[in-house]
Amino acid sequence: MVRQLATCRWVLEHQSITVTGPTGVGKTYVACALAQHACRRGFSAMYRRVCRLFDELTLARADGSYARLLGKLARTDVLVIDDWGLTASREAERQDLLEILEDRYGSRSTIMSVASLLSAQ
Repeated sequence: MVRQLATCRWVLEHQSITVTGPTGVGKTYVACALAQHACRRGFSAMYRRVCRLFDELTLARADGSYARLLGKLARTDVLVIDDWGLTASREAERQDLLEILEDRYGSRSTIMSVASLLSAQ
């Protein structure tokens, strides 16, 4: 699977990747490695931890730059959203995530790092 992802065909085909597992197994490492490899292939990439992304969106909504931030997120070839699922999300955060993912669907690639609630064995 990793060799196939290393071709970056998933970026060209605007596919998304979900990396799941318990805390500490290397989800962030894998997500960032894939994004960095895409950068080396000439694609743009952006990394955001989900809690900071939501803070950034809240501030952008308050200062009037929300649409501009959504546009920036929509134009990035590979967006890494890290640590989804560590804490419960509020309704506004779920709506923001839906907006981001809808804007990117079929036109850009997203890597979601999703924490599972199972403990590492």
